[in-house]
This record gives sequence, structure tokens and C-alpha cells, in this order.
Amino acid sequence: MNAVKSSTLALAALGLFAAASWQQQALTRNATAAKLIDDQPLHDAPSEVMAASATLGAFRGLAANWLWLRSIRMQDEQRYHESYELGLWAVRLQPRCASAASYLSWNMAYNISVALPSPKERWFWVRRGISILRDEALVWNPEDDKLYHQLGWTFQHKMGQNLDDANRYYKTQWSREMQALLNGGYPDWQGYIDLPMSQNLLDARLHKEKLGGLEAVLKASRLEWKVLIETRRAGNDLPLEVTRLIKDPRWIEITSDFIDRGLKHPLDFDTLQQLLSPELDLHKVVQSMPRPEADWALWEAEFRRSGQLPRDFTDLVSTQLGPSRALIVNSYCDRFLRLRWMKQVYRLDPIICADIDRKYGKLDWRNSDTHGIYWGEAGLRRDPAKPDVQLTRLVGHGLMASFRAGRIVSYNSETTELFDWAPNIEVYDACMKNLEDNSKEYGEAQGQTFLTALSNFQREALVAFWFEGPPGMEKATHCLMELRRLNPGNPEFLVSVDAFATKEASENLNSMDEAQVKMNIGSCISQCAYWGRLGEKQRALRYLTMAKNVYGNYTKQTQGGNKERRPLPPFDTIFENIATEVLGSKAAADALRKYLTE
Repeated sequence: MNAVKSSTLALAALGLFAAASWQQQALTRNATAAKLIDDQPLHDAPSEVMAASATLGAFRGLAANWLWLRSIRMQDEQRYHESYELGLWAVRLQPRCASAASYLSWNMAYNISVALPSPKERWFWVRRGISILRDEALVWNPEDDKLYHQLGWTFQHKMGQNLDDANRYYKTQWSREMQALLNGGYPDWQGYIDLPMSQNLLDARLHKEKLGGLEAVLKASRLEWKVLIETRRAGNDLPLEVTRLIKDPRWIEITSDFIDRGLKHPLDFDTLQQLLSPELDLHKVVQSMPRPEADWALWEAEFRRSGQLPRDFTDLVSTQLGPSRALIVNSYCDRFLRLRWMKQVYRLDPIICADIDRKYGKLDWRNSDTHGIYWGEAGLRRDPAKPDVQLTRLVGHGLMASFRAGRIVSYNSETTELFDWAPNIEVYDACMKNLEDNSKEYGEAQGQTFLTALSNFQREALVAFWFEGPPGMEKATHCLMELRRLNPGNPEFLVSVDAFATKEASENLNSMDEAQVKMNIGSCISQCAYWGRLGEKQRALRYLTMAKNVYGNYTKQTQGGNKERRPLPPFDTIFENIATEVLGSKAAADALRKYLTE
């Protein structure tokens, strides 16, 4: 009897072990799919993360759960910095669990930020929310479309729209950062792309070594410089058309090494030293700067603090080389340091930026909506064969936002004390093409949403062009024709441009946001300046009156409550800014004001 009982218990135990094993395998598969368990080892992680991961081993999940609970408790107690540090450690213990980083970012940017009173404090947490996605989550999960969308959405929604009382502060701070980084809103991206492969500097170095120049060899071989670069990129020797023209093997060695370093180590200071070696020993110049322990790191830190090369450095270069050659060296150093800055800190790829400008027209890269477009495009590049519809919409939304307020203008170009935003109607064609292409790219249901967005955008654009007066009438008429095409037989669009625009502008004033209202005010002031310059005083005054009416109505409707999130600047400031831009100088704007008041 005991033997039978023992056998039964043994068989039952074996069955339970088999069931547990099967269940464990299923749990492991689900946990791995959810990225709660890493199926790949961690590489190049911070040392403290590597140490914690190795020490905790399989208990990392339990430790992360405990950290999340503590983080939530700290947040409830308004100990936000402690909450953030605990949450960040929880994310780093399971770096490939993208949903954890997504939640932490959202919590910082949207929950903790609004719990604080001052815009400066709020911006601190919004930036942390951006950093978690950009500098942590996407490093470990570069294929996750949702992370790209959330990062781009943070730029366009949290910063770009007016749902947060401090949104204007966010946009201004971001514009200042980008002004310092890019030295303006419209960088020469191709210059950054070509920087580590400067044909001119290699030519100068070969001449210095008395080996003959590069330009003559390229001309004789009938090859372009980029052919040599692509040949080395593929791991091959320089083309035979080049090597057969060379007598001294040092020419081939120097040229190959020059290209290889630019390909493999484009951001190393040794690469910059090599680029400028025909002119001077750059490291010695940096070490000669009149400050203790001057080195590459201090030189770069000083550049990032001020947004320009240190004065003592430029003086030393000028003393050694003279003004004209110093200008070349300083220009390369400035661009090289900016390239490191944009890639290492802001993770901007000049290749993607250049493609965006070619595809959509010149965008102002100080604008938060432009960075929303960037992260949408960066995500779409991960799998062009299967574009994510949310990322596609993110790009389209950013283009329409740029149409309304895509240009950064500064009231004081010397001190950049205040940034403001103006329409960028040059992206109209890009918006149109983007929405039309996407309506065909996706299925019938999703494609229809793009067609609806296209129709709504045409209504808005028609009014914007109509406000410009005669210069905008051709575009306004085109918008009306497109509305008739998209809405066949709809009597709403079977009217004149003037009749439709007047009715639309009147009905939409209550629902217009700050960007749309400012676009209309700016268009009226532009027309005022245009006709005033031509001596058409009465017509100029009509546009000025229209601008004041739109300004007054909007100001009246947005007084009090949450509607003051994006108040308009004083009318006189808007007038001066737009008129100065149209007429070319502040003096001309002042003369126009005087002319209209006489």
C-alpha cells in the first residue's frame, strides 16, 4: 500500500514539475516579448548600471518593482528629485523595457512639471522628460516607433501648443538653446556632413608635404572626391584611376588615412587635429590658452557655455597664422565643435536634418515643431517599408504647425532677450504634398483621415493667403479650387474667394489659437507696410485697422482664466517687428508709423 502511495505521489510530483516547467517557459517567453527580461547582454552601459545588473542578476525585476513603488511614494510626498532618481534607476535596471522609460518621461514632463509654480521649475522637468526618451530609452530601443512618437509629440504638444501655462517659456528656452547650438535657425547641414572629409584641407596637407595636390589628381582621373570616400567606405583601396597617377606611395597613404579617420572617428579631436595639420598644431594652441590646465575638454566646455570660440583661442590662432588663414581655421573649429555638440548632446543627425530641409523646404531649427518633425522622420527611417501611421501624422502635424508659426523672430537680435513666432507660409506646398501622398499611402479608412486634414488645412491656408492681399490671391484661389475638388458639389465652396474668406475669418475667430491669430495680424501688417511704401495711404490704413480689429477681438475673448496661456505681445511690438521685417529696417518701420498717423 505504501509503495502504491509513494508511486502515486512521485508521479503527481513529476506531473507538477512538468506543468511548472511548461508554465515557466510560457512566462519567460511573454516576459522576453515585453522586454522585462533581457535576451541580449548589456554593452557600453554606464559602469554603475553594469555593476548593479551583474550584482542583482535575476533579481533585477524585483529591485525595479521596489524602486517604482518608492518612486511613487516620493512623488506623493512631493520629493520630486528623489522620485526621479529612483525611477531612473528602475528604468536603467531594465533598459529594454521601453514602456518603463515612456512612463517616467511622461510623468516628469506632464505630471511633475505642472505641480510646480514657476516656468523655470517646470522647464527643468520637461527637459528631463525629453532627456529620458532621447538619451536613455532610444539608445537601448532604437527600433521602437512609440518612443520616437512620444519624443516628437512632447516637442509638438507639450512645448508647441498652449495647453500649459508655461508653454511660451518652454519654446523661448528651447529657441535659445538651438540659437546657441546652431548659430541661427537655418544651418548649412551639408557643411556639417562634409566636415570630416574636407577636400580643401587634404589638398593643403598634400601640398605641404610636397606631394602634389588632390585637385589635380581628381581632374586627371575624371573622378569626384565622393568616389574616393565611397571606395574607402566599402573597405577597398583607392581607385586604380587615381593610384596609377601617383608616384610617391606617401600620397596614397596620407589620403587613405585621412579618409579612413573621417569615416571611423569623425568626432574625435585627433581627427580635427589631422584636418588642420597643414595650418598649425591645434593641440599646442589649445594648451597655450592663458588658463590653468587648458585641454580639449575645457576648450569644448567653454565653447558650449558661450556658443562661440573662446576669445583667447582665436587671438592665438590669429597671431600665429594671420587674419585670413585664421578665419579658415576658426571656421573649421567652430563647425567641428558644433557637430560634436549636436550629436553628443542633442542627438541630431545632420544627414536627416538635410533630408528634411530638402523634402519640406527650409525649416527654422530653433522651432520646437521642427524637432517634432525630426523625431517623426527619424522613426520612419527605421523601417521605410512599413511606415508607422502615428509617426506619419506627427510629421504632418508639425508641418501644419510650422505653416502657422514656423519662423522664429527676435525682438532684440543682439541680446535675444525675447523670441516670438511668425508664420512660415513657404511650407504650404510641402504640407499639401505630405497630406496628399499619405492619403494614397495608407488604406481607405486611414487615407480618408488625411484627406479630411487636407480639406481643413486648405480652409485655414485660404484665409491666411487672403489676408496677404493681392500677393496672396493666387494661392488663395488655388486653395478654393482644391476645396471644390475635395468636396464636389458642396455649395459652401461655390462662392468667391472674398466671400468665403470673409465668412471663414469671422466664424473662426472664436476658435483660433494664438498662432493663427498672429498669422492673420501679421499678414495685415505686411499689407499695410506694402501699400504704405507705395504711397497708398488709405489702403494701408484699412489693413492696419483690420489688424487692430483682429488683435482687439482676440484680446477681449482671451482675458481671464486659462485662455491667457498664450497672450499676444503688445500690438505696437508686433507692428514694429513685422514692419521692420517687410521694410528692411527699424527706421523704415518708424517712418511708416509716422506716415500713417499724420
